[in-house]
Amino acid sequence: MSLCLIKIPTNLVSSDYLALWLNSPDGRESSRLWTYGKEASQGNLNLGLIRTFKVPLPPTADQIRIVEQVNRLWSICDRIEASLSACDHCRTQLLESVI
Repeated sequence: MSLCLIKIPTNLVSSDYLALWLNSPDGRESSRLWTYGKEASQGNLNLGLIRTFKVPLPPTADQIRIVEQVNRLWSICDRIEASLSACDHCRTQLLESVI
């Protein structure tokens, strides 16, 4: 197992924004495309290649707004998921009472 520490200029890049991008479909695709040996083993994401990633960087204020908006949307998704789970539970209880 290998590990690297990526130091970012915090005055230019929000770490939360960078984490969102790395976990986004675009960020994951960048990682997948540049991983060596993915057919033969777990794969190796070379540090030199990590340095070549092209991360879209809006102004810092926009990065912060993007992170806040994504967090708000995740919160809405969590509430919807909880509501759907409650509906499933109620539906199950209703079905059991009918039977």
